[in-house]
Amino acid sequence: MTPGAGIAGAEQTIPEEITNYLQTQNLGMVVEVALLQGGSVSNTTRIKTSSKISLVLKQARINPQA
Repeated sequence: MTPGAGIAGAEQTIPEEITNYLQTQNLGMVVEVALLQGGSVSNTTRIKTSSKISLVLKQARINPQA
């Protein structure tokens, strides 16, 4: 996977800002993306990195301040 590129998987896109953050914090590159639960308000995704770190990302489908 290209460093800094937005990563797509399990019908979920990981924003480039997240992949960049993981790299700058020495957490590694995203190697796996799995949709955990598609809720009515947000998507919950598990991200696994090359350093074997597992993180959970919640993304709202719409801007809550809109």
